[in-house]
Amino acid sequence: MGSNLPNCSCAENLFNKNQALPIETIFKLPAETPVFPPGEGDGFASRIIDLGGLQVSQISIFNKVWATYEGGSDNVGATVFEPLEIPLGFFMLGSYIQPNNKPLFGWVLVAKDVSLSITNGTLKQPVDYKLVWNSSFEKIKQDSPAYVWLPTAPDGYKAVGHVVTTTPDKPSVDKIRCVRADLTDQCEAYSWIWGPGKDSKLSSFNFFDARPSNRGTLARGVRVGTFVAQIGGSTTSPVSISCLKNTNAKSTTSMPNLQQIEAIVQAYSPSMYLHPDDEYLRKVRFYREYLTSSVNWYVSNGVLLYTKGEESKPVPIAPNGTNLPQGGTKDGAYWLDLPADPAEKERVKKGDLPSSKSYIHVKPMLGGTFTDIVMWIFYPFNGNARAKVGKYTIPLGVIGEHVGDWEHVALRVSNFNGILWEMYFSQHSKGTWYDATQLEFQSGNKPVVYSSFHGHATYPHAGLNPQGTEVIGLRNDTAKSEKVVDLGSYELVSAEYLGAAVIEPPWLNYFRQWGPTIDYNIDDELRKVEKILPDNAKVLLETIIKALPTSKPFHYLLSFLPLSLCVLLRLVKRSSFHNSTSNLPPGPWKLPLIGNLHQLAGSKNHHCLQDLAAKYGPIMHLKLGEEPNIIVITSAEIAHEIMKTHDINFSNRPEGLFFKIYAYNSTDIESCSYGDYWRQLKKICTIELLSTKRVQLFRSIREDEVSKLVKTIIASEGSVVNLSEMISSVLYGIPARAAFREKNRNHQTLVSTIKESIQLEEDLWLAELHPSMRVLQMMSRAKAKIEQLHIEADIILQDILDDHRNRNRSDCEIADNLLDVLLKFRKDEDSDPPLTDDNIKAIIQEMFAAGGDTTSNVVAWGMSEMIKNPKVMEQARVEVRRVYASKGYVDESELHQLIYLKSVIKETLRLHPPAPTLLPRENRESCSINGYEIPAKSKVLINVWAIGRDPKYWPEAESFKPERFLNSPIDYRGTNFEFIPFGAGRRICPGITFATFNMELLLAHLLYHFDWKLPNGMKIEELDMTETAGVSVKRKYDLCLIPIARMS
Repeated sequence: MGSNLPNCSCAENLFNKNQALPIETIFKLPAETPVFPPGEGDGFASRIIDLGGLQVSQISIFNKVWATYEGGSDNVGATVFEPLEIPLGFFMLGSYIQPNNKPLFGWVLVAKDVSLSITNGTLKQPVDYKLVWNSSFEKIKQDSPAYVWLPTAPDGYKAVGHVVTTTPDKPSVDKIRCVRADLTDQCEAYSWIWGPGKDSKLSSFNFFDARPSNRGTLARGVRVGTFVAQIGGSTTSPVSISCLKNTNAKSTTSMPNLQQIEAIVQAYSPSMYLHPDDEYLRKVRFYREYLTSSVNWYVSNGVLLYTKGEESKPVPIAPNGTNLPQGGTKDGAYWLDLPADPAEKERVKKGDLPSSKSYIHVKPMLGGTFTDIVMWIFYPFNGNARAKVGKYTIPLGVIGEHVGDWEHVALRVSNFNGILWEMYFSQHSKGTWYDATQLEFQSGNKPVVYSSFHGHATYPHAGLNPQGTEVIGLRNDTAKSEKVVDLGSYELVSAEYLGAAVIEPPWLNYFRQWGPTIDYNIDDELRKVEKILPDNAKVLLETIIKALPTSKPFHYLLSFLPLSLCVLLRLVKRSSFHNSTSNLPPGPWKLPLIGNLHQLAGSKNHHCLQDLAAKYGPIMHLKLGEEPNIIVITSAEIAHEIMKTHDINFSNRPEGLFFKIYAYNSTDIESCSYGDYWRQLKKICTIELLSTKRVQLFRSIREDEVSKLVKTIIASEGSVVNLSEMISSVLYGIPARAAFREKNRNHQTLVSTIKESIQLEEDLWLAELHPSMRVLQMMSRAKAKIEQLHIEADIILQDILDDHRNRNRSDCEIADNLLDVLLKFRKDEDSDPPLTDDNIKAIIQEMFAAGGDTTSNVVAWGMSEMIKNPKVMEQARVEVRRVYASKGYVDESELHQLIYLKSVIKETLRLHPPAPTLLPRENRESCSINGYEIPAKSKVLINVWAIGRDPKYWPEAESFKPERFLNSPIDYRGTNFEFIPFGAGRRICPGITFATFNMELLLAHLLYHFDWKLPNGMKIEELDMTETAGVSVKRKYDLCLIPIARMS
């Protein structure tokens, strides 16, 4: 991308930015554009399209003209460009503009007159220019003043774009061309790009994207890629420019033929991940598995055709739907339904993933200059949706279920060059277009599609994808899973422009209902509720209704409000508004029922708690649901009081629903109650399981696992690798081999169940905070899922345990893995209390979670911070390579010399502690802390994340500076309370030594063997460091880097 910005003496208008913007990175698809097979006379991907005497070509190489750095989307400005490398004989039609909040990825058309007419050609120079705006009087940050000109077209011609300059002199009339009027079409503004403010205003100047007003498969309007520039305006205002029109008698001449369609699909076919909830074959409360299938599987498995008036005589559907009525409307005259037999109905509901495919409709768009590959996916049955109310998740029972559901995505490919530009994702009754910069890719240029829970919507990224307001709406959870639909497995069912070359299956022209209609009378339901509500609850009901969007997807949410409000009323009756202790620590005002839950909504808990502490102090009292006494500590001094001075009193753990299920009735060392059992586990861990001597015995395992990782990365040198996933794999593999001697055949399944259980812990909030309300536990699918995951993990762990026991190791043999050690205590009759199989499984599972999940988060953050801070990366890399220079390889013998790398790990733990508020503690007796009364059985949270960022203890607290730990006695082993990422006192994490060896060795290998760079030309400022919300602090997006192997 070139830049010919002129010098400007207007100093007040110049702006020297010091942070790179996304637009300064040119976006490219991950892999090369495929070479498409030729066709007989077809012009697909031939770079030029003839619109009827006017050839156009698509240009994506630009010269920067002008930029501003505020206003527009995200208030980061926009940049104007002109096309470069214009083919001989072609002319510019207008400039291109793009907001600065995404990488440069766009195009604009240039044109050539091939009409052979001397007097009435398809292109002419403008006769003049009209200045429509200049930025010299705007108080904005910009490179220089900008002048926006509208060409004055000759009679019979129209302007299709603007020219932007950086001087007040009019552009040359030879710079641009206007187009003969019969080759133009009506244009409209459809999305706001930039204005001096943060949104479009009628009183200010605005830039909009331009597109044809008439669109569709038969419309001839062609988008030029230029913009609309005008004072005020909106997407409904008249515009000053036109679009192009394809007047070629063969307007589809540039569309792909059958071989080219196949090539497009194979190049860009997405993988659609069904929600992980859809993976469980066993039935659990409030959940059933509903997967996709092919249409032929559906119609050949007992699905019936019903006719109005003859409901008692349903007809089986013939193969391929040959007996389905053709055409028609959804007038209720015909509909399909599942088999009448209950068992068969449930079987068909579940779908058949192996038969699944996409059904493709290929359509010309934007006057035949683009091709839409519409991929339809069929669900025999779509399950219930879920509502969100604040931080709560409410399953909607049977509401939202329907038979025979179609979802779709669409690939929009340029007919000029075959490049994928946009992708459409259907979402309930609507959908959204995303350009390629917003997509996630895998296996080259293949986008990823995430299907939401029960398939109601599709999205380009995993996450919650809320629909509605911040307070209430629908949850559209998406995530990766093992259930994947390859949309590259397809059937081409329609491409009208190819005529008889594509045979449409009979079921395609069945336009009636694919399932029976289910209606809900919302008004009647609401009137029933209002009769039993007090006045204040009626106000609440009205408030909730007003907060809901009026679009159809939310109708069934309203019909669920009677149940949710009854639950709320019952909770109000049970909630307590007073506390008998008067000298509690300060804290924010509590609401009935929820206490302070509303103040934790909308952000990450440790962030919210830090903000509240800034107002109410370093010791703070909260009420969360039925938990009357939550004490939050945000200072090292008070943490010392809790974890040192009063350590014995605060050494208990509060009961929790998650650990009760996951950790075998809370019998792992972290969650068990303080007492004899805990003392025994602590002794076993410190002396036998995780002692320095024992950890050193596992040196060969660590070195072997990390060496395998290095070989895997070397095999992918120069390509993008998902370093987060690789780190996680290694750090789950090490504790597996340390515990069992070798990885079990079900290792990956066990790891998956542990990972998913940890992720679900956050979803138990509502049930945890209202333990007396069993109905909320029943409503929580998270509880049922964790129970199911626990069963699956237990089967694997018990199998491993039995296998070890059956080996009949003699007493004289040395235990060489952790399970052998635990089994020795299991047989020890003097052990008091004796260990059970469940106790052993709880301990082993905890080692997986701590060794794999927690440690991998720290290593991923460490690599992320070094990428963001290249000087730190270089200093750490130089140290590692210097220390191991004589050996030529990395092992653990010299780790003690890596002083700077140890400081990098400490600084990572300061900014990104694995558990930001540690596991909660509970006091057995009431006591006084910092002058305040702490009632017995209070739940105490230590916000180590906030303490680690407190400027009181850490100069430049938000900066990543490992140097602060050089020549400093501060360590993370529980004696320096400004730095306690692993806790302190009796309940300090017993696995610090195990974790330290793993982190140091892995980071040393990554720095010794490789240099690292960001993919796709990304700049370090663009690396997203967003955290996930949850009980642990991990990266929201996986760390993906390109390794460059070091030449030895």
